[in-house]
Amino acid sequence: MATRTFLVAALLSTLAVAPEREPASEGAESRIVLEVSELNNDAGRIVALLYTSATGFPRDTEACDDYRTAEISGGKARTSFSNLPAGTYAVLVFHDEDRNGKLKTNFIGMPKEGVGVTNNGSGLPRFSKAKFEVSAGAAVTKKVRINYL
Repeated sequence: MATRTFLVAALLSTLAVAPEREPASEGAESRIVLEVSELNNDAGRIVALLYTSATGFPRDTEACDDYRTAEISGGKARTSFSNLPAGTYAVLVFHDEDRNGKLKTNFIGMPKEGVGVTNNGSGLPRFSKAKFEVSAGAAVTKKVRINYL
């Protein structure tokens, strides 16, 4: 019985760390660099959420494919996603002032913390307006302005 429990636990632990997508072919990994600006203050950090489809974008932060956090200095922050396959991406960035890892919203779902998306669209961000293409082996830099309501 103890052996079976150990085997099940070992199997489950490998599933938890298995990648969700196929790795890019060797030498073809891409990189996205985010330069985030117009943060109101240096409190907290930024959280950058990477999406590969419209599913969950932008409201379901747990539906993102990957995420990064970065410290803020002088109203700016910088982070990157590396070893990415070529494809379509969109990034939502928010100013996590209280460092709880969650975007604070009011009772009608409007953000209480600063938010920005790639391509710097205004209004409710849509994946179709925030998306951009990354080719194999490319390094893409995106500037994201944070907006506060």
